[in-house]
Amino acid sequence: MAVAPTSLDPFTSDLMGLDPPDAVRYSVRGLEDADMLVITHSLIKAGAGFLRTINLSMNLISDGGAVALSRVLQSAPGLNQLLLHENRIGNEGLEALARAMHAGAASQISELRLSFNRIGDSGAASIARAWGQGGGCNLKQLHLACNLIGDAGAVAIANALHNAPKIEVLSFGSARGGNRVNDAGARALAGAVCAHVQSSMALHLKLNPISAVVLMEVDAAMSARKPLISFE
Repeated sequence: MAVAPTSLDPFTSDLMGLDPPDAVRYSVRGLEDADMLVITHSLIKAGAGFLRTINLSMNLISDGGAVALSRVLQSAPGLNQLLLHENRIGNEGLEALARAMHAGAASQISELRLSFNRIGDSGAASIARAWGQGGGCNLKQLHLACNLIGDAGAVAIANALHNAPKIEVLSFGSARGGNRVNDAGARALAGAVCAHVQSSMALHLKLNPISAVVLMEVDAAMSARKPLISFE
């Protein structure tokens, strides 16, 4: 499905022909914030209640585009996948998206991919706040690798993890990039994972500046429970 969303009517017409009808996939299109205003307007006009997947990965979307997208989430109660990795989204954008993950809006999201963006501690903390307020409770996968998140953001996520009972994958790192999580953040995350109801949760901490001593400490602490933890 090829589309250049330069005006409302062509994109709205294209929405009517979506196959499958519950998915919007516009990755690798060079979309910027101005394009997102068009896309989100059209999605709201068409009715976003049918959406199950939104894939806008590998574009040029920054905070303005993410804020616009959050308005779509307000009327997308059936959305399961939100894929926004490899964009330029920062704290303001994620904060807007997190606020939309509450009951009656996008509370059914189970997979949120935000790796390779520009998210820092306050953005990560907005996910924790959403969990604390009953939002995002259906998240199973949270991907935040290759951002700017340090110990403060990691500790915020760790302290709220008990409010995300379905979480199975928590990623702060990958083979292509990590964050700025140091020893305190690693300890907090490992402790939260060990205490979590999901006994087989995967925690990915590759390419973060965690000391060798703490890596061994965390690995030893978690070995009895045997969740999947990846440091390398």
